[in-house]
Amino acid sequence: MAVFELLSIHNIANRVVDGDCVEDELM
Repeated sequence: MAVFELLSIHNIANRVVDGDCVEDELM
């Protein structure tokens, strides 16, 4: 499960770098 968590964190980090896409998804 630890590997999955690391991948999730990596994906979220990439989205933030792309331009706060995470906030757009939440809204």
